[in-house]
Amino acid sequence: GVLGAMFMRLLRESESLVQRLKLPLYGRLAFAGLVVGGIAVGYPEVWGNGHSATNKILAGALALDFLLGLFLAKLLATAVTVWRSSAASRPSPPSRARTMTSRSAWTS
Repeated sequence: GVLGAMFMRLLRESESLVQRLKLPLYGRLAFAGLVVGGIAVGYPEVWGNGHSATNKILAGALALDFLLGLFLAKLLATAVTVWRSSAASRPSPPSRARTMTSRSAWTS
């Protein structure tokens, strides 16, 4: 409910920000690639479909502070992919968010 609405607002705001910059398509693509690539240096789990990260989360192989960082990194990476204006480029973080939330509930 509330988190979903906040997530959608994040996507709208990030798209609005880039539209105000008036970058051409190739500029948005290049900038999005640089930002997501920079995020992936610290959190390589932002790449791909998330199955390996989800498996690590469920196995308890990731610390809670790393999970929080990964969650925020995934949110930022998702917002950046919206800049490309391509629905196919958007990852699906809701299932990963549920997994992270469930995992943190198990450890508390």
